[in-house]
Amino acid sequence: MKLTSTFEWRIFWELKFWNHIKIHSLLKNKTDIKLVQKIDYYFINECLPHIIKLRKNSFSIKIKIHEKDGWNVFIKKKNYDFPIDNTFLEYFFPLSCSQEKIFHSAKELKFYLQENSTSLCIAVEKEKQEAIFSSRLGQKIKIELTKLKVNKRIFYSLCMESLKKDDLIPIVSQVNTKNGMICNYSQFLSKNSGMQNRN
Repeated sequence: MKLTSTFEWRIFWELKFWNHIKIHSLLKNKTDIKLVQKIDYYFINECLPHIIKLRKNSFSIKIKIHEKDGWNVFIKKKNYDFPIDNTFLEYFFPLSCSQEKIFHSAKELKFYLQENSTSLCIAVEKEKQEAIFSSRLGQKIKIELTKLKVNKRIFYSLCMESLKKDDLIPIVSQVNTKNGMICNYSQFLSKNSGMQNRN
């Protein structure tokens, strides 16, 4: 199976620094914008740089393969539906329980990982706008603009993804990065989530 890597650039701001950027202002051509509300549970472990999160009906992993100057390269995100076998998870979590187990729901898996792994589980509430459009060369570009709540604190995030970095550079150059934190979700949550408390 061929694995496709994607370039990602993401910036976070605190509310007081937010400039009310609209996705349409970053796009030359009009496109449909999808509005999404959800809660994601991120699992943070300083030994693993990947983006690992649990949603209501699925478990997803983005494996990071490179990072430089605020740009991250991930193997394209893979979503796994339930049921999930814990032998599959052992690569990503140092689990204390070696007994084979099947998880039938997100709630069941979340409880198990909180009890049996060293990763911290952090809840992130999201209100997100997202749009997918084509570059001049026909490459798909995804833009996300998200209001997020982490431990009762409000932040905003702007993210851009594409298979080619060159497609993103003209859009990224329009963003005022003053007072922003350019990083991926794992890095952001490690610094701004109050990680001493499990959710």
